[in-house]
Amino acid sequence: MQVVSPKLKHIFGIQSLSLVKGDGDWYSLILHSKVVHTFLKNVIKIPDGRKKGKLIIPQLVRQNSELTGAFLRGLFDTDGGISKVSSTKPALSLSQADDRFLGEVKKMLIKLGISLGGPYKSGSHRGHELKSYNIKTIKKFQHELGFRHPVKKQRLLYWMNSIDMT
Repeated sequence: MQVVSPKLKHIFGIQSLSLVKGDGDWYSLILHSKVVHTFLKNVIKIPDGRKKGKLIIPQLVRQNSELTGAFLRGLFDTDGGISKVSSTKPALSLSQADDRFLGEVKKMLIKLGISLGGPYKSGSHRGHELKSYNIKTIKKFQHELGFRHPVKKQRLLYWMNSIDMT
């Protein structure tokens, strides 16, 4: 909220928004602005309500490399992560309920030289994920996109420094 609120105020001039925690590890952001809602729905193509099976990658994002990077970074910041497989091996992953959407994301990543496997059924079997254990792929991800989320960014730096020492 501390990051999103000032950005929305700067971009759209709105201050009225609510963050609602769902049952689990997800949140809903409620914008109290019909103009912003209409823009996000009609221009950016973010669907109302539940997103499963409705998400698309906006044409605007596909046509602009800077927006492509920002879009993918945002996805990884919210639904991605770097985790420990063993004491010496990390895994980079991106999870979503919609395997079709992940397939489209995978194509965008490939254009950047980042090749993740999948979409696979996730470990919880509640969704799907793209995943890589390949160190070169993870380093390419770090160089091309990385994370902005502070905890994920720190975790990625830790793994890359650990790998570089071996």
